[in-house]
Amino acid sequence: MDVEQMGDGATQEKRAVDTGDEAAAAKLWAVYISEAEKYDKGLVESWKSDMQGMLIFVSTFFSLSSSPFSELLLHEAGLFSASLTAFLIESYKTLNVDSGDATVQLLARISQQLEGSANGSTLPIPSSSAFTPTTASVVCNALCRIMTIIAALILLVVVVTYSVLTLLPLQYFDCPYRTPLSGGVWRLFRSYKWIWAQSTSKSTLSDETMVETMAHRAVEDSAERTIRDGRALVWTVKSLADDSELEPFVEGIPEVLWKLSAPGYPVPVFLGSGGPRYGQRYSYADHIRELVNNPEVRLCDRIESHLQSCDTGLLSAEVRKRRLIASYKALWAIATLFHPKQFPMQPLLDFSRWKRFFKMEEDSDILPYSVSAQALLRWNSVSAVEPRSLELLDYLAKCRIDIEQGREPDKQPLILILKEVFLENNYYVQRVNHSNLTVELISEIETEINEIRCNTRFNYLERAAGLDSEP
Repeated sequence: MDVEQMGDGATQEKRAVDTGDEAAAAKLWAVYISEAEKYDKGLVESWKSDMQGMLIFVSTFFSLSSSPFSELLLHEAGLFSASLTAFLIESYKTLNVDSGDATVQLLARISQQLEGSANGSTLPIPSSSAFTPTTASVVCNALCRIMTIIAALILLVVVVTYSVLTLLPLQYFDCPYRTPLSGGVWRLFRSYKWIWAQSTSKSTLSDETMVETMAHRAVEDSAERTIRDGRALVWTVKSLADDSELEPFVEGIPEVLWKLSAPGYPVPVFLGSGGPRYGQRYSYADHIRELVNNPEVRLCDRIESHLQSCDTGLLSAEVRKRRLIASYKALWAIATLFHPKQFPMQPLLDFSRWKRFFKMEEDSDILPYSVSAQALLRWNSVSAVEPRSLELLDYLAKCRIDIEQGREPDKQPLILILKEVFLENNYYVQRVNHSNLTVELISEIETEINEIRCNTRFNYLERAAGLDSEP
């Protein structure tokens, strides 16, 4: 059960940047890619259905990466502006005197004057009346101008947005948006940098496309990548709806945390372990630990539910065995992340809250995995409650003094601590609760507490000795 990490700090750092860790994480990222594809497909389908229900001038299917939404808005704004301009020209005529009507009136007046001259009479020249447009014409033209201004503003916003989306990927390579012009602008900037590098006698730049540069930067070791990977794994587990989707992720946990080690390579030593020598991977240790501690993910709860699905009787024997083995292997690997000697700076985790982890299996093919995992889980649980064990010993000493002095000790605090220290064993809880607390019972409890670590070791060795193969 004891785990000791051999090797100096340089060895730890060397293993922390082991490139083989990325290949081992392929199963986890395969699950992420599968879930991301389903999410993206559902998102695009929802966008498509929303767009089909809108009154638009141009009906097109779009995505932000290849045919941007901004292009659709640009076309709509352009068509709307052109249509509005045609109406505006015709509507503007109603604000002025109709030249046709004025010409008719003038010709009629000339005709009357000529007729009067022929008769020898003089007709008075009427004064021209001021033209006043109708209220409907004024309102219509005002609305048209307001709509023109709005269309111009929309067009300006679209152009600015399109320009920003075009230029953002050139500065931030993790930007999820780009336009068809981004590649052309990238090549233009690269050509300028290449000319500048040639003129200053500096080394030439690599001939990488924007997509190749993005892919290269995405896999570089950095703090941003660590945060990004952690968020991606958290999202992945949260998006896994049922046990069949969770199973590939659980199967990938042992490989991402442990590997077969080369001869002479420092590895953790497990008391009583045999068989192949395994070395621990450290690149994804913090990520898996975060999945366990994150209250929104609760990976151990998901694995417990995964194990409970094997007890329903709905799975075939082969599927049940594969799921149990994968779960116990994952639990063994997770337990090593909280081992007090392996990671002394990490807070301890009490695994006893997940009762299904400690169920006794009967299948001989599963026992080598369950025995090893349950032993390490119990050891971590014992280590996690050790401070409470010390409190229990102190309280038992006070109870002994009270009994010797003839006072009745308070048993309620003792019962509460006993439930935490003895995990699923309620033997002493029942004895204290249903009988008087005596010096002999106190001595029994003290002996049990002092021997709890040894009993955990002996229980593991006893169960391991009865297996057909090494755990």
